Amino acid sequence: MNESESVAGGSCPRCGWPVAEQQIVSSHASSLGQLRYQTCVCGITLVVLAGDVVAAVSATA
Repeated sequence: MNESESVAGGSCPRCGWPVAEQQIVSSHASSLGQLRYQTCVCGITLVVLAGDVVAAVSATA
């Protein structure tokens, strides 16, 4: 099961780690800005659009 939440800002909603210091899994140009999928040090996947976290997904058992 996956949890998804809508968030804003430039840090992980779970642990607060800045997105600038997280591993980029993939990056794509879009009409709204750069879209990146990043993995946080706490283990969740972040969707970052133009520097703002727009979604966070974590796998839960």
